Amino acid sequence: MQKLSLIISVYNKVSELRLILTALSIQTFRDFEVLIADDGSGENMNKFITDFSKTTTYSITQDNHD
Repeated sequence: MQKLSLIISVYNKVSELRLILTALSIQTFRDFEVLIADDGSGENMNKFITDFSKTTTYSITQDNHD
């Protein structure tokens, strides 16, 4: 199977991103990575992504555009 990359763009929507990442956590297909493109949401978003990535089985990479 081919690995997939999912790109999610966010800006100050931690609760919505939490829903998306949680839904991805329960997928049966597990060979994917998540790339988060953040347009400068700030420290609250950075902390959420860092903390969430420690609890999941898939890779999360964040790219900040401040």
